[in-house]
Amino acid sequence: MAINKNSTGYTFAFSIIMVVLVGASLATTSLSLKEKQKSNASEKKMMDILGAVGIESNRSNAKEKFQEIVIERISFDYNGEHSIVKSDDIEDADDPFYIDVRKNYRSNKPTDASWTDAKDLRFPIYVCKVKDPDTNDSLILNVIPVVGSGLWGPIWGYVALKDDNQSIYGAKFDHKTETPGLGAEINGASFSNSFKQNKVLATKTEMVSDTLDTLTLEDEKKTVIDSLKTLNYDWLFNAFSLENYNGKVTDKGHAFFTIAKGGTNTKESDQVDGITGGTITSKGVEEMINRNLAIYSRYFDKEAK
Repeated sequence: MAINKNSTGYTFAFSIIMVVLVGASLATTSLSLKEKQKSNASEKKMMDILGAVGIESNRSNAKEKFQEIVIERISFDYNGEHSIVKSDDIEDADDPFYIDVRKNYRSNKPTDASWTDAKDLRFPIYVCKVKDPDTNDSLILNVIPVVGSGLWGPIWGYVALKDDNQSIYGAKFDHKTETPGLGAEINGASFSNSFKQNKVLATKTEMVSDTLDTLTLEDEKKTVIDSLKTLNYDWLFNAFSLENYNGKVTDKGHAFFTIAKGGTNTKESDQVDGITGGTITSKGVEEMINRNLAIYSRYFDKEAK
């Protein structure tokens, strides 16, 4: 029996078959691309973490160098507790490497300055072992991811802290849509290199007047609060938890870092110059470093005890 190719039934049948074939082809292509995209994202992440500790890499050797340099992958909760530690191959779904800090930030954008919306999140640390280029001594570095908002969209990066967890060894930043030649310069070597050797975890003593010894305990509390509010860092005070403040202002270190106006040529140990013409993006970098370090300091404080 001859097939009537001009019939409505033939047209419908042909259309259905083509839709199924094209759909199956697209699904197969999508799955294969998804795996490739996932692999590319992992390699880029490894390259950025390695970049924060001064190790150059590319897609062909990123995994090998990452396994060599990163000796532990740690995650902890909002309170700096219940840590998970991994040191073998990246395989388990709960591996700290798979924590998507950018997705978490999008889903839990701060509604208050202390980022209490992050209470259900976990935060990763990458413990790295590198050779000091000057002395050839082994260094242990804690690399932490930071994420925030620039002028036009998301910004993110990795900050490598020395084992005192107060001095920056290196940093690597990136963005999605910042202005070329201005805010987009945060991903340049000049900006990231300016962070090296800068102190980031200042003690309360460094934030307040040198005359604390002459004040009463209540006055000291007020001085701490007023100092932070003057600097527009009310949220940092909220993260301090000074309810049991006893006058020993050097007992705890907390995140405090500033990015000065571009061209300032600051010499302060807890400041770097911002990008000229990219003030809002620079302040976005400052905010994301301080907000994330306010949480990471909880883990560092507990580990130091």
